[in-house]
Amino acid sequence: MADLESPLRPLGVLPSPGGMTGARCSEISTELIRSLTELQELEAVYERLCGEEKVVERELDALLEQQNTIENKMVSLHRMGPNLQLIEGDAKQLAGMITFTCNLAENVSSKVRQLDLAKNRLYQAIQRADDILDLKFCMDGVQTALRNEDYEQAAAHIHRYLCLDKSVIELSRQGKEGSMIDANLKLLQEAEQRLKAIVTEKFAVATNEEDLPQVERFFKIFPLLGLHEEGLSKFSEYLCKQVASKAEENLLLVLETDMSDRRAAVIFADTLTLLFEGIARIVETHQPIVETYYGLGRLYTLIKYLQVECDRQVEKIVDKFIKQRNYHQQNFISPFF
Repeated sequence: MADLESPLRPLGVLPSPGGMTGARCSEISTELIRSLTELQELEAVYERLCGEEKVVERELDALLEQQNTIENKMVSLHRMGPNLQLIEGDAKQLAGMITFTCNLAENVSSKVRQLDLAKNRLYQAIQRADDILDLKFCMDGVQTALRNEDYEQAAAHIHRYLCLDKSVIELSRQGKEGSMIDANLKLLQEAEQRLKAIVTEKFAVATNEEDLPQVERFFKIFPLLGLHEEGLSKFSEYLCKQVASKAEENLLLVLETDMSDRRAAVIFADTLTLLFEGIARIVETHQPIVETYYGLGRLYTLIKYLQVECDRQVEKIVDKFIKQRNYHQQNFISPFF
């Protein structure tokens, strides 16, 4: 006899969309029912079958309640099918457009690079032609200016020649016009050396004659020839001579001053004051011309030369003061010069 007291146990359970159990198979088979002979056993089997029936009915009811939702979802899925096909087609079309755009951009970039290369080569050719023309123009101009003793214009042509791109000139010398360029370069180099000698000589003459306009004229030409340091050095020497001459003149006036003079007690201090004021005036006066023609920061070189000369003249004045006033023989330190 079958074990009718054991609890019901589903044989095949499938999960439903709502979390309910799926199709259920009863453990009570037809053969078992046919083998029963006792009324009590039949009633027990009947009760179990009724219980299973109720469970199945509840599961069926739950599935029927979800039928509309499932059908709506199925309808939505069916409706989405054509749209998904359209999206797939649009995606493929977009991918094709992107591929075409990438290829087009690559082709355009390649053309742009070729144009840049052609532009650079054209610029180099124009630069080369301009430099050759400038070289010829400078050669003709400097010779004419030297004949007319227009040294400023000659220096301007030499300066323009010195500013030309040497690599371009060297490249041009390797071409068909190489012999002509070599001839022009030789003439310009000779003119450069000649002009440097003339400017140096004229500047020396102007300083000896103390012709300040001519001194300043040739002082402005030195940087055009690349002679910044030489120009500043020579001009500083000229200014130092002016400082020394004026200081010597003032010192002679001091030595000739009578001790009864009202300013006799501070006459040496006055001389130092005049020296310092004169140097300050020189710096203030010549600062614009130095910074304009030689560049910012070049004034420092001029000041260094003037500082050395200032120290030299101060030492002379102090020595004269010590000798004239018998300073070392005094037992006190006078508060005045």
